[in-house]
Amino acid sequence: MHSQDSNTAKLQYYIDAILAGDMKLEQVPVAFRLPGVRLASVKYDGENIRHVALNRLDEDMCVKFINAALAQDGCNFQYLPKDRANISNAALAVSYNANALAIIPNNLKNEEICHLALAKNPSMLAHVPINIITVDMCQQAISQDITLMEYIPAHIYDNQDFLYFIRQVISDNNITCLPAVLAGKIQSSYPNESVVAALDDFLNSTATNSLTR
Repeated sequence: MHSQDSNTAKLQYYIDAILAGDMKLEQVPVAFRLPGVRLASVKYDGENIRHVALNRLDEDMCVKFINAALAQDGCNFQYLPKDRANISNAALAVSYNANALAIIPNNLKNEEICHLALAKNPSMLAHVPINIITVDMCQQAISQDITLMEYIPAHIYDNQDFLYFIRQVISDNNITCLPAVLAGKIQSSYPNESVVAALDDFLNSTATNSLTR
């Protein structure tokens, strides 16, 4: 009984030392490198999940390790084994750190995950796949940082509602943020006007054309 109490105390000592950053897992005697100690190591530095054989753990404990790693930093998603790199864990990673979107494979991204990332960090627009990006996402990002217009794919500019939105946020002070392709397309029709004035005329003409069709 005394020996068991002693081992429990030692185990707690190692857990507390790791969580405090006073000890690394490799400094812990092998006999005490039990799941609880390894979990403490992952909580302290999520990258340590690379050294955990998740396939040897039961599902509940495996989930605890993954949650601990992602809670420490969502970008630790990159260290998960392939069978655990799924949409559910990708969403969890982004919920903890929007920057994780940059390291999540495109096949694991969906609109929900991308919206979540953009709400936390609009610059993640640069990492939204073209086949997923929507007008709403672009407006969400630009409303917070107009310089992100450079990451908007060309097909979004075919949406008239988006052009009206652009007109609301564009002025002579930030006109340089307007992509050259769009600025050139608009100004080619009104070569003697400023880009802002040309954009007004362009929108007025498209509105008139749509009404008279």
